[in-house]
Amino acid sequence: MGSFCKWEIYNILNKDSRINMFLPEATLLTNVELAFDYLHCYKSIFIKPCVPHVGFHVIHIVRIKRDVYHYHYYCNGQICTSTVGYIEIETMLLKQMKFTKCFVQRGIKVTSYKGSLIDLNVKVGRKLDGSWKQHGIYAKLAAAKSTITSQRFGGKVSSLDEITNLSGLSKSVFQSEILEYSSTIVNILDPKLKNVNTGSWLGYEVDFAIDTVGRIWSLGTNPMNMHYGNALELGLDIYKEIKKIKK
Repeated sequence: MGSFCKWEIYNILNKDSRINMFLPEATLLTNVELAFDYLHCYKSIFIKPCVPHVGFHVIHIVRIKRDVYHYHYYCNGQICTSTVGYIEIETMLLKQMKFTKCFVQRGIKVTSYKGSLIDLNVKVGRKLDGSWKQHGIYAKLAAAKSTITSQRFGGKVSSLDEITNLSGLSKSVFQSEILEYSSTIVNILDPKLKNVNTGSWLGYEVDFAIDTVGRIWSLGTNPMNMHYGNALELGLDIYKEIKKIKK
C-alpha cells in the first residue's frame, strides 16, 4: 500500500493562494514550546502524526486557564481524556514526539448538529479515462464527548440531505463552494503526490468543516489507494454506500 505524509500535503496546499486561506495554521512540532505557543494564541490545538494512523495518536488539547488543560488522546480505538497541568501535557507531548514525527495545528470551533461535532467529506475518484469525478458531500458526526469524527472512535456517517440548519447557512451555497474547493485541492495535489507502489493515487478524500460563524475550513486531504475510479465509472453513488453503513 502506498504511503503519504499529511505534513507534505499541508505544505503543498499552503503554498497555493487559492486554498491556503482555508487551512488552519500549523507548524512542524520540533519542540514542546511550539505547542504551548499555539495554546497561548488559540483556545485549542491538535497534535497530528505526519504519517497518518487512521485517527490513532491524535491529541486534542484545550486551554482551560493558565497552566490548566483538558486533553483527548485518541489511540487504539479508545479515547483517553483528563484535565491536567503544564507538566503532564509537556510529558505527553515529549512521548508523542519520541513515538512519531508530528505537527501542531490550531483547533477550529466547529459547528455541531444535534450535539455532535460535524465534518463534511467529499470523495473524488479517478475514472478509467483519467479524469476526476466527485461523489457529492456527506457528513461525519462525532460520537458523544469525542472531538474527532473518525468512525474508529464512534463517529457516524450521514447523508447531507439529513442535516438541516447547519450554522444557519444556505446548504446550496456551501455545497457548491465545498465541491469547488475539493476539485481545486485535488488538481493542486495530484501532480505533486506520487504513490510509491502505483505511481498515482486512485482518489482523494477531502475533509472540510464549517465553524460557528459560517467560515469553511479545509481540515485535511487523504489520498485513496483503492479502486474508487472503477466504482465511479459504474456510477456508484456515495449515498447508497451510506445507507448500507447505516443498516
